[in-house]
Amino acid sequence: MKILLIDNGFIGKNKSSYYISGSTNNFINDLTKLGIDVNLMQFHKEIIGNENVLDSELKNHFISTEFNDHNFLLKIISYIKLLFKLLFQIYKFDFIYVFYPGNLNYIVLLLSFLFNKQYGIYIRGEVNFNFLFSKLILKSAKILITNNPIINKEMLSYNLNTKMIISYLRLGNGVPHLSEKFVKKSINHDSTLKLLFVGRVEYRKGIIELIDACKLLIEQKINFKLVIVGGGDLFETVKDKVNNNLSLKNHIDLVGLIKDQKKLKSYYLNSDIFVFPSHTEGFPRVLFDSMLNNLPIITTMVGGIPGFMKHDYNCLEIKVNSPEDIYNNIMLLHNNEDLINKLQSNNFDKLKQIFHKDLALHKNLVKDNLDDISKLSKFI
Repeated sequence: MKILLIDNGFIGKNKSSYYISGSTNNFINDLTKLGIDVNLMQFHKEIIGNENVLDSELKNHFISTEFNDHNFLLKIISYIKLLFKLLFQIYKFDFIYVFYPGNLNYIVLLLSFLFNKQYGIYIRGEVNFNFLFSKLILKSAKILITNNPIINKEMLSYNLNTKMIISYLRLGNGVPHLSEKFVKKSINHDSTLKLLFVGRVEYRKGIIELIDACKLLIEQKINFKLVIVGGGDLFETVKDKVNNNLSLKNHIDLVGLIKDQKKLKSYYLNSDIFVFPSHTEGFPRVLFDSMLNNLPIITTMVGGIPGFMKHDYNCLEIKVNSPEDIYNNIMLLHNNEDLINKLQSNNFDKLKQIFHKDLALHKNLVKDNLDDISKLSKFI
């Protein structure tokens, strides 16, 4: 079957090549191997080297126009151009699969509903029910798939064909290798406290208050080093801010985007605490990375995070946009070996619960749904 996939992140353009996130590209390739003809649709933009998630060259067919965000009118024109392209090609597709949320994504869902095209929705972020027709669109979907246990329960009240995946490897198409035995993390009380952040360097990830929390640690003469892994809109701004402040420069390293998985893993293994002060999320895979690499976690409880994380059980909760709370919780963990080992041990147990042998794979749920549609169309 021929499906159109609506990503909820833009396509990056660098010279004559186009890029999307590696996880989305892997997901497309996994569906292709099952005999599904996958086409992608989304706006594209010029990208720079440290644009974090757009790291995989797009080889599949796609529908796109350049997104011009210089003013409101040009934004509207960009939407009109892309939607006209869709209208002329929508008849070609047997199924529309929409990653949600997103403004373009919502419009495509609305068009699919109005054109009576069969569609499914992968809900990977927070859902706003204030949009007109949102509930009707959810109810009419052939399948709803989510990586968020909180949303999963809510969606079942709208659509019984709601399925839960764990979107860690290949957008939920793989299961990580789990250690057989829990090993306590040894603490060297005389060494530098090593903090780690992995993610997009942008405002909504809490990067500004994380830097401000570092200033509080410096004021208290705490011996620490924060490593920031990732790129994004604020990468150059934050890098300049750090480099122009001698105190911050001595305590913070911005290493940019790390594509090599072995090198990325080494940052997790060589850290003491993972700090994640994000303002909004689905469920970030970097928390799974931290759990799998035996790191105690300090995080906000936004989006789907409370579905897997619990304060004082397998993480410490911090308030959104609060440098003081980040600082206080770092200090709570600092040299507190008992608390660190408790969080680590509980995360080890939690991983065993999450990645069980009967875990549904994303690609299989999509394929089974397409098979049902195909059988029904033949019967009709």
